[in-house]
Amino acid sequence: KSCRFNPGQSTGDDACPFTTLYWDYLNQHAKALASNPRMLLQLKNLQKLSPQDIQAISEQAQKHRESVQTQ
Repeated sequence: KSCRFNPGQSTGDDACPFTTLYWDYLNQHAKALASNPRMLLQLKNLQKLSPQDIQAISEQAQKHRESVQTQ
């Protein structure tokens, strides 16, 4: 309740970093995760995202990683 981030958003100023990093992880490891039946639903949801959305998630995830490395 007190978190300023919206877990339903994966990009933008209010996007939850965990959500962004989760979708980026799924995208980066989709082939390896496809053999796990428990991941199939999430991978189907990943496929519904546009290439522009995936690119925006990737860019925002990289910014999150960079900000952690500089701390």
